Amino acid sequence: FLLMLLKPWLGRKRAFFLSLPLIAGYVCIVGLRPSLLRAGLMYFLWGVTRGTERSADSLSLLAVACIVITAADPAAVTELSFQLSFLAILGILIIGKRCAVGLAGFLPRWLATPIGMSIGAQIATLPIAGFSFGLFYPVGIITTVLLSPLITMYLWTGILFVVLSFWADMTYLAAVICNAAH
Repeated sequence: FLLMLLKPWLGRKRAFFLSLPLIAGYVCIVGLRPSLLRAGLMYFLWGVTRGTERSADSLSLLAVACIVITAADPAAVTELSFQLSFLAILGILIIGKRCAVGLAGFLPRWLATPIGMSIGAQIATLPIAGFSFGLFYPVGIITTVLLSPLITMYLWTGILFVVLSFWADMTYLAAVICNAAH
């Protein structure tokens, strides 16, 4: 989203490099969780490969992120968030794409794609989730499709409020400094 937002003003390369510290800051504030590290590393690697005019497929980016995180913290592979995050993306990339193509014959593409991706993530994470929680709810496939837009809107609204709050704080601080100078 940051890249899409900044690209018209800065160009793709500058927007990418400006987005990196913002994403790194977010990861540091929220916590160095394997799923966030995976997403951040994949974004970084994607941007670097795009910048060098060498495109890497998503599976390769996922594999490199897995190797880097495992090399930095071998114990991370035992964390549930690591396992679920990598398996979900793997399922989306391998199973989800095939499911989406299969569903496209019955459903409009805008609906077939998210349902296919959700099926892929659910199938790939089923063994770990079933073992860890002892439960599996297939209704999660449909609820993911229904709730994802709402969750996305909620998260971006929160980010907007953080930015507005920061802007209000800076405006207030500038007013205090100006009043003190007079």
